[in-house]
Amino acid sequence: MLNVAECDPRCAVRIRVFLIDAEVVVRAGMRLLINSWQNCEVVGEADASSQAISALETAAPDLIILSDREFSQNGESADSFGAFNKLVEAAGTAPLLLMTNSRNSRLGAQAIKLGAKGIVSTWDAPRELHAAIDCIFAGDMWVSRSALRGLASSRGEERRTDSDAEGSLTNRECEVAALVGGGCTDRQVSSRLGITELTVRNHLSSIFNKLGIANRFELIVWAYRRRLIVPGALVAVSLLLSSSVGILKFLLCPLSRYSV
Repeated sequence: MLNVAECDPRCAVRIRVFLIDAEVVVRAGMRLLINSWQNCEVVGEADASSQAISALETAAPDLIILSDREFSQNGESADSFGAFNKLVEAAGTAPLLLMTNSRNSRLGAQAIKLGAKGIVSTWDAPRELHAAIDCIFAGDMWVSRSALRGLASSRGEERRTDSDAEGSLTNRECEVAALVGGGCTDRQVSSRLGITELTVRNHLSSIFNKLGIANRFELIVWAYRRRLIVPGALVAVSLLLSSSVGILKFLLCPLSRYSV
């Protein structure tokens, strides 16, 4: 299994990157930055996903970096996400990395569901973007720590997490929420609490309903906002999110039908 430490740009092949961002100056800066890395090169760019589709076949990129500007500007409309779907189809095997300055957890989760392989924040250091490119190119998924914090900071604006809803959780549900929010699987929660995995899933169904959340990814965000995840543990959760395609898909499922 690949981890961040194994992403060594000195021994990697050159990664062909395609940029999509509405702002010319931003694309120019990104191009200069990425081309400065020994194992990366920008092979094409566009100001919107609709424009990029016709250029992808010629550019033949290994990875596409897409800004969230068109989603933010269009108010996350069905049309904008429809364009995203078309881009995923046109990209073929080239994975998509979403670059965001938004703190909208719904946008990030929706992008992952539609096929994006990772999320980085514009507040990240360049080395974080480089690591994300390396790991996604190698077949893993990536959610940076700052992106996760950004999602957490806006969590209360997007779904019902009022005090009444949180107060309705039983003591056992609070324990389950804290463990799952900290990155534990059903099997691990079952072992720690001495209950069956079916009971864990029943508790999760109740928790999701009471908090108005849809999946484990959102539960992690909720747990971080409620300080159920300590700052040090956030690093582990971030590495968990970037360590396996299967694990991130597992986190985005409303309720798992399996345990890992």
